[in-house]
Amino acid sequence: MHRSPWRVRPLALSVVFLTFLAACGGDDSPAAQPTTTQSTSAESADSTDVPPGPGPSTDAPVTDPTAPGAIDGVEYDPDAVLRIGWHLNPTSLDPFREPTEENLALTALAYDRLTNRLPTGEIVPMLAESWGYNDDATELVMHLRDGVVFHDGTPFNAEAVRANMDRARTIEGSSAASVLALVESVEVIDDLTVRFVSSSPNAVLTTSLADRAGSMISPAAFDEDLSLVESGAGPFELVEHRPGEVTIYERFDDYWDPEVAKVARVEVYYMGDQTTRANALRSGQIDMSHFNPAGLGDVEGQPGLDIEMRPTSQYYQMSIDWQYEPFGDVRVRQAIMHALDRDGICQAILQGLCETYAQVVPESSIAFNPEIPNDHYAYDPDKARQLLADAGYADGFEFDLVILAGLPPYGEMSEVIQAQLGEVGIRVNLVPLEPALVAEATITNREFPSYLAARLSRDPSLAIENYWLPTSPINFSGVTTERLQELYLASISTSDPDARRAILQDAMQEITDQVLDVVIAFPQYLFVHTDRVLGFQVPDSQAFIIRGVGIAK
Repeated sequence: MHRSPWRVRPLALSVVFLTFLAACGGDDSPAAQPTTTQSTSAESADSTDVPPGPGPSTDAPVTDPTAPGAIDGVEYDPDAVLRIGWHLNPTSLDPFREPTEENLALTALAYDRLTNRLPTGEIVPMLAESWGYNDDATELVMHLRDGVVFHDGTPFNAEAVRANMDRARTIEGSSAASVLALVESVEVIDDLTVRFVSSSPNAVLTTSLADRAGSMISPAAFDEDLSLVESGAGPFELVEHRPGEVTIYERFDDYWDPEVAKVARVEVYYMGDQTTRANALRSGQIDMSHFNPAGLGDVEGQPGLDIEMRPTSQYYQMSIDWQYEPFGDVRVRQAIMHALDRDGICQAILQGLCETYAQVVPESSIAFNPEIPNDHYAYDPDKARQLLADAGYADGFEFDLVILAGLPPYGEMSEVIQAQLGEVGIRVNLVPLEPALVAEATITNREFPSYLAARLSRDPSLAIENYWLPTSPINFSGVTTERLQELYLASISTSDPDARRAILQDAMQEITDQVLDVVIAFPQYLFVHTDRVLGFQVPDSQAFIIRGVGIAK
């Protein structure tokens, strides 16, 4: 039974000294990933009153063309089954109600979105073929793809978009409502044209619609239990779902882009233990799986297995509730940063396959501030003790830290964090919880003042909106700074890349100085698959993307 976190528990100065990781080297920066701002394309005003906009529009293909029957010159089997080992059980198959970002990879198999985000980060068409903003980015008009049908036979059209947006903004427990908060109305112009009207400039709306908020569900299925069934317009159709065991999809023959689904069937098996997934790969029970660097040794050098990795926008971090008395003082948060040997954690826990930025975005991000050095919070226990003393906690304090039970590297990482914070007088009680229970216990019920998890910073404005505003669904303290709120609004009010870069870099300075997240490390993102898997591209976030992926004959 955990102790209540809402009371500060002073400690004696004579804290037992715990061993901690020595700092190790390694300062190789990852190769920059392209950050693409779509070019302006004036769309002529016509009888539908489409704004010419300066807004983005693109004709880029959703998938790369390949020779008939081959991927990268290798013949593939269109009747093959792709078997994936996945580390998390989804709590819901409804893209608007699944709280875990990693599991959006599952819903993406069945649910197309209005726009699509490529592994490079570029926003390209999906169910919307083109779009344009008005001059102040308060209106977005989208032209929809013709001839698309949902899995239940319902036509996809502007009315379906409006119905989905209304549902996403209003259903209880919606995880998409926050990113659509500025959208006041969605208007049907004609059967294939829809207008989004926002209460203030909203230049990142097309990016939001490439994520869960843009997922299109058949309106005819709204009354069904979408946590267990689905009716989307994606390349694969759900045929079986056994929670905690397996989810099975089959190719949707009426999908609008026949080049996407190059396997007949996708089977997703839930295997929380990394060693279990490694054994399943080696034995041929699955074809691919995600790994974190701590488990690389289980698959490295194995014949018939390919390891692919890339720098990522994901980072391990410790979320803290500012309303828990010690954490409300910025000096305490800064002390925690200085008490952590993050380079040592990177080397020992993540095999050195990571970067330790002081910011919540990687070097490849538009928001990365070059004026903030990576050692902005250098490992310095003496400075940490002084900051704690200045804040009135010379004798330290105690708090509970929730970790995701059974998922590496959280167990190993939390023990190192516990040891290093103990060195400066902060006692950490580790509270392992099943991953499916963490969000409810921390964010919803606020039973604990801190948890260790991974976050994504794909689009910086959306990351701010998701994590650090008073209305953010994952800001469980509901506290932020006025400065950050001002910078957030400014960042979504312009589509000019230079202006937006400057605003977001100022936002990174604010987030870093105020320690809105205790950043641990940015790991390399690893996927392991058999050498028969063709056309796979490692994404920049913890998900799998199988559009255009096949199995060799």
